[in-house]
Formats: sequence, C-alpha cells, structure tokens
Amino acid sequence: MRHEIILQNKDADARFFHSRSNGNEVTPHWHHSLELIYLHSGSLRVEFPGRKVSLHADEFIVINSCAVHAVISDKNDALVLQIPYELLCAQIEHFELLDFDVPMHPADAQGQQRLEQLKMRLREMLTLADERPEGYLLQFKSLLYGLLYQLLREYSVKKVRSEVEQNIRHLDRLATVTGYLEQHHAERVRVRDVAGMMGYNEDYLSRLFKKYMGIGIVDYLYELRIGYVYRDLIRTALPVGEIFERHGCHNRKLAQRLFKERYGAAPGEVRKKMNNE
Repeated sequence: MRHEIILQNKDADARFFHSRSNGNEVTPHWHHSLELIYLHSGSLRVEFPGRKVSLHADEFIVINSCAVHAVISDKNDALVLQIPYELLCAQIEHFELLDFDVPMHPADAQGQQRLEQLKMRLREMLTLADERPEGYLLQFKSLLYGLLYQLLREYSVKKVRSEVEQNIRHLDRLATVTGYLEQHHAERVRVRDVAGMMGYNEDYLSRLFKKYMGIGIVDYLYELRIGYVYRDLIRTALPVGEIFERHGCHNRKLAQRLFKERYGAAPGEVRKKMNNE
C-alpha cells in the first residue's frame, strides 16, 4: 500500500494520507492511534481476531486503539486518517476505556443520517487538505473535533478497565515477538527458540500469540515472508525463485500455494499484471 501524505502538519492535530494500492497485505499489528479508512474505490478487508470486515466504495471503518488487525486489499483508492493517542486522551476523559463501532448499514433513517454526517466530515476534510485555502487549519480542526465528538456521543462503547490493562500488558510482550519475527523472517525460526528468548514455555507462548494476534506464530511468520515476496515482485526485477529464497520461503510449494491464496494468482502472473498497468 502506497501512502501519499496529504497533511502532516503538527498543528493539524492528525495525519492524513491518500492511499493507493494495487493489492497488498499488512500482517496483524496494532497501534495506539485511532485510525479511519474511508474507501473511494475498490475493496479491502480488515481482519480482527475472530472477525472480518469487508469494505467497499463509500464505506469506512474505525480501527480502535490497540485493536490487533490485518489489512488485505485489492486494487483501491482510500483516505486514511490517523488521530494520535495523546490527543485523544487529552480531549476525551478515560479514552483508553472506549471503543467506537460505526455500522455501515444502519437499519433506520436516523442512523443513515448520522452515518452520512460522518462521511461528509471526512470528504470536507479531504477537500480542505487538498486545496488549503487561507485559514484551512481552523476549519480542518473544527471538522476533526466535530467528528470525534460525534463518535463519542453516538458510537462509543465502554470497556472493562481490567480487561483493557490485561490486553495492553500482553500486547507489549508480544511486540517483542513480532519485532523479532520481522527482523529474522528470512531465517529458519523455531517457536521454541523464540519462547526461550522470552523465558516462556513454548505451548504458553503459542496459545498467547494465537489468542491476541488471531493467528499462529508459524502462520504469522509465513504471512510476513509472503508480504516481502510480493513487495520484491513489484519493486525489483529479481527472479521469482531468488525472491522466495531471500525471504526464507524454502518450502517453495507451500509458499507458492500461500501466495496464490493471498493474492489470487501465481507470483509470475502478479508481476506480469503489475508491469502491464
């Protein structure tokens, strides 16, 4: 996924991106900021542990703070708004205990009107960030805070503090694991070695990882590898076999199958398609 920064002025209180993708995957991860993805065209899927959300043109999703998620996209054009955790905590009392849930297909007219108000704010923010008329930051921040106020009043769900604290504690531990796998994805990584590095029992770490990440450690590792293979396919002219080897995909048959399942075509076909676009 390629991000074109539309607005990254610290005075804007948020970051705005125009994201264009020819199809990509972002492995399970999390962040403290609140993120909104508003799709202009195409489609994408956001996968949470135990739940998948498909997004189409003129739909958006709110990705809550510390929500583990993966993004699998077809060709699409999207707006991405990221609101820093520090701002949210400063402006919303006990923000860490809130989630926001915005249904894209409300059953009643009032719900549809509220949804359209949110979409309108996002579209107006995009116009302001693109055109930047005199004093645009004042209006941009007005729309941003209005959006947050609407989310708080109409779409917020309160969480249990003890569960939130436990979730953050475990995610902080798992960040060490995901960081290690990212750094060593091209090597022969064994789960027992990762567990030993952290002082954990292998079975315990496997269960913990699967519970919070929604995917097993070995599967996560291959998701990383396949993602790197895809990036090298479209960014370099290296032979397909060499790309697989350099990212640790020594079981070529398995890697080819996983790649095709994820991107809908064999590596050579994906490269050919990208070169023709």
